Amino acid sequence: MMGWENVEFSMWTGISLGILGIGVLFISPQKSIISTLWLGISGFAMALIAFESFLDHDYRLIQFFEHAIQFGTPLVLWYAWYSHRKAVIWAKILIGLTFLCHGLYALGVYGQPAHFLAMTQNILALDLEGAKVFLILMGVLDLWLA
Repeated sequence: MMGWENVEFSMWTGISLGILGIGVLFISPQKSIISTLWLGISGFAMALIAFESFLDHDYRLIQFFEHAIQFGTPLVLWYAWYSHRKAVIWAKILIGLTFLCHGLYALGVYGQPAHFLAMTQNILALDLEGAKVFLILMGVLDLWLA
């Protein structure tokens, strides 16, 4: 059974999430130098986490972009100060990119990851073949949503 004890939690993840969480309490909703700097640091920290995942997954670029909404959120917030329309467009692009990459993994384009299969089997009480079929269906839905 997979639980929280099996989740990898790196030092970068902890530091980044801690900084971002604390920063939300103090950041001003108006654009200022401090707010802009905070969004830059946040985006950089989240990009580092995505890069770490890219390195841990055999340098597959798709793994980096699977985290697009994660590291792109500060960019969307920055755009929201200047143009609501641009912020919405960027949010849609980042969400679509995340769904696209996730769907390609679920479809098995890069091989269905063993942890995807194990998680699906454990949560839905499926055998291996049932988990593979379920992930293919989810991959199709991901691509459709993208």
